[in-house]
Amino acid sequence: MVATLEQLHQAIGDLQKKTADLTHDLRQVLAEYLKVLGQSTEKQLILSGYHLCTQVYPEDFLQRSVSERETLQRNIRQLGQQLVGSLSNTQQPLQELEFQDKLDPTVLLELWEMIEDEMIEQIRCGSRQLNQLLQDAHVMEIKSLDKLLEMAEKAEEQGRTVTNPPHLLKALIDPKESNDDDLDPVVAVYLQIGDLEFTNPELMGWRQKLRPILQKLSQLQQAYAQKQEEKLTAEAIAAWKSTWIAEGSPLIGTD
Repeated sequence: MVATLEQLHQAIGDLQKKTADLTHDLRQVLAEYLKVLGQSTEKQLILSGYHLCTQVYPEDFLQRSVSERETLQRNIRQLGQQLVGSLSNTQQPLQELEFQDKLDPTVLLELWEMIEDEMIEQIRCGSRQLNQLLQDAHVMEIKSLDKLLEMAEKAEEQGRTVTNPPHLLKALIDPKESNDDDLDPVVAVYLQIGDLEFTNPELMGWRQKLRPILQKLSQLQQAYAQKQEEKLTAEAIAAWKSTWIAEGSPLIGTD
């Protein structure tokens, strides 16, 4: 039985209402996830900086004055605090949708994808800034750092493992890009959400709470797209009937 336009409008409205209700659940769980993600990221930034200064480049760190070390440590702490705020702010677009009575699930799904991309970018930005702080403090010297991080980002997008604990990226520098003829390994910080979740059970727990919500959103979006297609077909049939002049021919679609 073909649904009428009225029935299709009602079905679409119901899906929009369910999406609006789901937005509230998503925002609540996401807020907790981002809170723990921020804390975890801040902690790992500090630990990674500590590891580089004491285990990877201890000689360079010790050559810095007490004042320079204190400045570096203070800058790392401030960077971690800024990143906590930046990650928390990624949920703001979702908060603006929370109190709508009806919502297109496609809009919410696209918004979630944008938020997730922004989370990844904020963490990448934090990694780049920490590496720059260490470079500026002359604790490490990697001339091809931007290229190294760009390669790591591409590898991450392809699902490949690019780091070793604790969130460190290791590579060999091309001698053409170094003053040294030897291929000495260089080490830089590169944080990834997947690694952060793997090492933090609480963060992983909130990710697991997000998954069924996102799965339900995907199902709503698919059902919504189907109903929209059915509505277009029903509207086209109605438009055909409204202008068809029989002149002895049967009216197609009257059955």
